[in-house]
Amino acid sequence: MLEGLEITEVPFINFFKDRENRLEAEYWNNRNSIKIETFSGEEIIDFVQYGTSEELNEFQLGFPVLRLNEFNSFFIGKPEKYCNTISKKEFENYKLIKDDVLICRTNGNPNLVGRSAIVQENTNYAYASYLFKVRPKNELINSATLVAFLRCKYGRKEIDSYSMVGNQTNFSPAKFREISIPKLSSTLNELIKKTFELSAQKLKKSESEYTEAENILYWELGLSYLSKEAIDTYQYLLEMEVTPPTVEELLSGERDALPDAGDKAIFILEEIKRLNQPTNYNPNNYLQIQQLEKDLELQLKKWDKHKDVLMDMMNRLEQHNVGVTNVNKYQQAKQQNHNTKTLKESFLQSGRIDAEYYQPKYDELLQIIKKIKYNKLGNLVIIKKSIEPGSDAYQNEGIPFIRVANLSKNGLSDTDVHLSKEEFATFPVMPKKDTILLSKDGSVGIAYKVEQDLEVITSGAILHLTVTDKNILPDYLTLVLNSTVVKLQAERDAGGSIIQHWKPSEIEQVIIPELDIAKQTTISQKVQESFALQTQSKQLLQAAKQAVEMAIEQGENVALKYLKTFINGR
Repeated sequence: MLEGLEITEVPFINFFKDRENRLEAEYWNNRNSIKIETFSGEEIIDFVQYGTSEELNEFQLGFPVLRLNEFNSFFIGKPEKYCNTISKKEFENYKLIKDDVLICRTNGNPNLVGRSAIVQENTNYAYASYLFKVRPKNELINSATLVAFLRCKYGRKEIDSYSMVGNQTNFSPAKFREISIPKLSSTLNELIKKTFELSAQKLKKSESEYTEAENILYWELGLSYLSKEAIDTYQYLLEMEVTPPTVEELLSGERDALPDAGDKAIFILEEIKRLNQPTNYNPNNYLQIQQLEKDLELQLKKWDKHKDVLMDMMNRLEQHNVGVTNVNKYQQAKQQNHNTKTLKESFLQSGRIDAEYYQPKYDELLQIIKKIKYNKLGNLVIIKKSIEPGSDAYQNEGIPFIRVANLSKNGLSDTDVHLSKEEFATFPVMPKKDTILLSKDGSVGIAYKVEQDLEVITSGAILHLTVTDKNILPDYLTLVLNSTVVKLQAERDAGGSIIQHWKPSEIEQVIIPELDIAKQTTISQKVQESFALQTQSKQLLQAAKQAVEMAIEQGENVALKYLKTFINGR
């Protein structure tokens, strides 16, 4: 009769023996789920601390404070650009350092309580009071293994067991001290740590590939001031091609002592000139000059190739100088808080009367973009709207419902909101492969290209863009939508209100630079490589979590074999 139900029979006497005196079924259903030897949270703690409770300021003065938004992954991310900040004195007490584990203490959503992530390197930011950090004793369990456990189903059961449920669910450091944590061998601990490190390397490389794609875009637009990395790269290449090595470069091994082809050619010409002088006559000079002329011909051929590179570098340098001119104009425009427009140039053209819309920085940006080929977004894509069913339609199971909070340029995060399958199974606006999702409300201008058909429904705050112009690649367009080029246009259009709203009619008018297809392809390949590395990074973290579950269920030998095989395949 009770078959299929998740129940646990507990003798009444056990209730009195348990120091919690807990009556709710969830607590008892999750007790003793780990069938191998365990530590208590108390035993593994080296250091534990609540986050800062200092009043935060909103003026970006001081040190940034992490919130829950910054660790959707197993790793702590960077704070959002416009996050709250605290004083230096407070920061010193609450800064995050390498191998700290950050845990969510309280939230209105029970599924987010207990969420954890590891700090990969020393940071210059702190964390808010609804979070707490733990530093485990490394000889018992390392930080990576602790996060893998807390993120796996057994860790989730422990968190749910000891969380206090009220208006907001709470999982305090005191409750962390009571949870059970599996004792795993140092071998498995180290392998999980290695898996995390490999995942972090993949993630860093992913970010590098994406940055390179952005750099190419900004260079081609003459917006090099947005790409310091690109400037540094081209200046370095220029120096490597046309200048002799410095003493420091020779000593460090960065360059060898041999001059380049141009320097060699000059040296040979000087030597031929010297040998031809009557004062240096020698019967063997003629033979030497013949050999030198052959060497000169070879070096000049090499120099022809070098000249091609040199000309390309000089063009890049010239473009850099254009970028410097652009940035000077742009910075001057940013400093101006007023602009003079006629009625015809302003309201009659745009329908806007707010001064923010006409700030000079927007005009300057568009003038730079319009120097090359461009088009309006509405001419490149079909824009479809989704729905806003209202909170009454929300449920715990069914078709996932994606809101702006679940959308980032890196993909879609898990949602705890679903819609009825019976009612929405045939909903026509589900994202198909290569659809670009674009936020128009709240955090406007977030774009993500869907990699495969998805059975999800997006909120009315997210538009679906389908590329129709064959001269625009979806990956390239998505990168442009996430770039400063479009961010500033979104800021201009959606500004002037408490809750940002970007009208579809305004989105259609967004200016999109059209690079040649070869450049778009290069950018798209780097974006695709970035996402492939990001996927591999996530898979490694999932494998570490799976290994912990395997160790609990099937023994460490099985877990070790699985994780070694998985890592070797990556």
